[in-house]
Amino acid sequence: MSWERDPLWAKARLFFERAFEQSGEDLMFGLWCSLGLELLARSAVASVSPTLLAEPDQAHRFLLQALNRGQEKGPRKSIGTAQVLTLCQTLFPQFTEEDKIASLALINRRNDELHTGSSAFQEYPSKLWLAGFYRACRSLAEAMSETLESLFGKENAKVANEILAENQSQVKSRILGLIAAHFSKGVLRSS
Repeated sequence: MSWERDPLWAKARLFFERAFEQSGEDLMFGLWCSLGLELLARSAVASVSPTLLAEPDQAHRFLLQALNRGQEKGPRKSIGTAQVLTLCQTLFPQFTEEDKIASLALINRRNDELHTGSSAFQEYPSKLWLAGFYRACRSLAEAMSETLESLFGKENAKVANEILAENQSQVKSRILGLIAAHFSKGVLRSS
């Protein structure tokens, strides 16, 4: 098991490649995206120190393994994904609470898909999570001095950036609409 940045980054890229081979509405698209997102977050944390991924224990076995000083025979144990995302928020200012929430929502769907009889991604279409997913991926990539292009490839990064720009425009329009509605109510009340 490797807790180093580069192998985790390479595996995240591989999983994203598999995701982008699917239609955006295919259930496997969401599953591969969620798997890649977890590895991307682990890669970002490992870029600071692989030891941060080791599950704490009194004997420091897993920490020593992360330092390549422990017994190789024993299994390594990593911290949970929620804790990885919390570390990302702590370590990387560009990884916001909103990014963490979007990531956890996708990871929880993945867990439902893998550990229950439900079809979690059928109940959670990509239009509901794709912009948040791309935003979290961009934040994590930038934390490692990477780009969406180096993560997804040129064409998929172009699509991701278009979706992010469209989402930003929609958010801006919604906020301006709320501000306008607030002021028009204030004007009507003072009349």
